Amino acid sequence: MFLKLFQHREQRPPCPICIFCYHKVATTLMTKIFKQICAIQGWNFLALRGKQNTIPLGADVVIFMHSLINIDNIDTPFLGIHIVRDPRDIIVSGYLYHKRTNEAWCINKDHHIQESILFPQIPYSQEHRPEAWKKAYLSSLGEKSYQENLLCRSEAEGINFEMNNYGSWTINSMRNWVYGNPKVLEVRFEDIMSEYDKTLKMIFDHFQFDQKTKNIAVSIARRHDIKRKSPGEISNIRHVSSVQTTRWKEYFNHQLKREFIAKFDSVLIGLEYENDNSWMS
Repeated sequence: MFLKLFQHREQRPPCPICIFCYHKVATTLMTKIFKQICAIQGWNFLALRGKQNTIPLGADVVIFMHSLINIDNIDTPFLGIHIVRDPRDIIVSGYLYHKRTNEAWCINKDHHIQESILFPQIPYSQEHRPEAWKKAYLSSLGEKSYQENLLCRSEAEGINFEMNNYGSWTINSMRNWVYGNPKVLEVRFEDIMSEYDKTLKMIFDHFQFDQKTKNIAVSIARRHDIKRKSPGEISNIRHVSSVQTTRWKEYFNHQLKREFIAKFDSVLIGLEYENDNSWMS
């Protein structure tokens, strides 16, 4: 099917476009923008969950929703962007989202141990884990769903639960990413939110869009800029908790700060969100 589509297209991207995201790190935004670009351009779009080994044959734009791929092992030409976010806000955003989402894994209460534990007993992003890890995870939930484990706790305890579970999975994956690849433009979620047009244009330039394609892409991207939307429109977007990008200061008490450092050590310094640990004071 891909070959037939290719035969009827006048232009394709110079090479596959790869967008490496994480849960609560622009995945939904990038999916909306690039899915619409592909629909207009006649390009093949794929959004892939969980661990991957390569770029699927015939794909023009691929979103790796959890960035679970070793880019050093990709042996075909590609251009990519990798989006990171302040780990503290990944935790807070995940906590707020997981308290209200209806995602199947998050509300799943079936903890019966099967031969192979897969979604929805665990998130897609954790399907690659050893079965022993999966069993331990299900056991840690008790008789509750992930969401119920958040709702039955105080706010600080709920954030701590998120920090030790999905937040930890995401932060460790982001920390283990192979940085410095010249094919991949590193982008901060915070820059997308604060300098939306400038950052999106920089992304489209990196992907070597010609002027016509870039104009189309910019127009589509602006439709999804949350700061251009009315309060009523924002309230209908399920994955958005707030128009504020940075919220961790509202939620992190001194104990949570200490627990964050104990768990993640110098990750904020490594990702250049802090110069030292003075943010704890």
